Amino acid sequence: MLSFTIWKPIEAEYLVSLAEESIDILGNANVDYAHLLGGIIIQRTAWLEDTDLYGITRNFAGSIGILVMLDGNIGYASTSVLEMSSLKRAIKKAIKFAKLARSLSKSKNETLPDISNLKSQIKYASYKAPRITRQPDDIGDDELLNLLIDSKKGVLSKSLQGFRITNIESEVGFISEYRFIVDIFGNKAERSCTFFNCSYEIVIKCNNDFYEGYENKTLVGGAELLSTYPPHTLADKAFEEIVEKIKAKRVKTGMHDIIVDPEFSGVIAHESFGHLSEADSIITGSSFLTGKKGKKLGSEIVSIIDTGDYVNGGIWLPFDDEGVLSNSVILVEKGIFLNYLHSLMTAHHFGEKATGNARTQSPLDPPLVRMRNTFFLGYEYEEEELLELIRNGILIKGSAGGESSDDGTFIFEAKRAYQIKNGEIIKPLKGVTIRSSIDDFLSNIIAASKDVHLFIGLCEKNDQTIFVGFGGPYMAVKHVYVSGD
Repeated sequence: MLSFTIWKPIEAEYLVSLAEESIDILGNANVDYAHLLGGIIIQRTAWLEDTDLYGITRNFAGSIGILVMLDGNIGYASTSVLEMSSLKRAIKKAIKFAKLARSLSKSKNETLPDISNLKSQIKYASYKAPRITRQPDDIGDDELLNLLIDSKKGVLSKSLQGFRITNIESEVGFISEYRFIVDIFGNKAERSCTFFNCSYEIVIKCNNDFYEGYENKTLVGGAELLSTYPPHTLADKAFEEIVEKIKAKRVKTGMHDIIVDPEFSGVIAHESFGHLSEADSIITGSSFLTGKKGKKLGSEIVSIIDTGDYVNGGIWLPFDDEGVLSNSVILVEKGIFLNYLHSLMTAHHFGEKATGNARTQSPLDPPLVRMRNTFFLGYEYEEEELLELIRNGILIKGSAGGESSDDGTFIFEAKRAYQIKNGEIIKPLKGVTIRSSIDDFLSNIIAASKDVHLFIGLCEKNDQTIFVGFGGPYMAVKHVYVSGD
């Protein structure tokens, strides 16, 4: 079995043996292709809320999904009852669903989608695997809880005239995911990843108004990350955000030149462009990018990539949940839209190669076309040089939420923002909300810094939530509509 693991649960051997034992059933079922996707997730989280409630939450889940292809039609079924009898029933359902899909298909005798062979592809793959130097189990529950309790004491000791802390909520913990795939052609592969997550939220009441500060850090790694990102450092940043909000002046609504940080760049790359490049939205015609392949959508500065490679701060996905190795995809190069993100079936629809973008929250659900690490590439400028280009404008750091539409328009609120005057950052601003369309925004990017930073967040699609990476460089953008609401 090809292995891309940095962690492996003891239960993995049992699940793999179930899959290997049942693959013969599929091999004798007169299907064109079939595979079993197995997965285990283990989560442990220490939590603190309402300033004085705390505890430990643990979750364990295992499941196996079965994908069957008949004449280009797919059937999918799954089970979380990890017994051979339950697995056999799920296999029968998957075959039944594939036959039903074939009977309802308008086009008969389709050619089989290009099934990637892991063994033949592996010699072309080069992966930089993340390293874990301290496993999550090496730190006890009491130590995790004490980190939260000590951070709470630090927050309560802070002084700010005329304010009262009304709520503190924090979490710190680890999520470990293991996946394997076994197909009827004898291909086998496994992967795993561990995520560290710490978040901190503080709410205070000051001058009869409520102010919230929130900080979150999610990274691939183990307990060693607690020394770099202990809860009290996130608490300090969340409190600092509140202090800035209290002092901040409201921005004037209108057109502004802006500089966006890597986190906000990543939100644009993911939410406003990446989703629109997922091939299932192209097939339905709902995406703004439908029919725009090969067309210029941005300035020469703009290049956007999606990859499963372990990039600075992003996720690690060596192969997807259909067994396709995670090849990098250039979505935009020098402003030209070049490629879609594909699963096996969407690639078959367009006569293209699968890109390794079929992902699922768990094997209980069928894979969907999803992003991995989606980000803007850097350019030739130093960060300080952007202030010379945008001498009067707004610096935006992070996103506090928003939404994007299939027509390419979007609205995102800045988490923190600052006025730029004569090339210097002079004061914090509040209520900064960006309203634009993706083609206008990309066309107005005039510069980008060399260095690229990625972040990890959660993305939901069709009720499936997965980890994704997003990011980019600092970027200078001209003539952007900013609302001061």
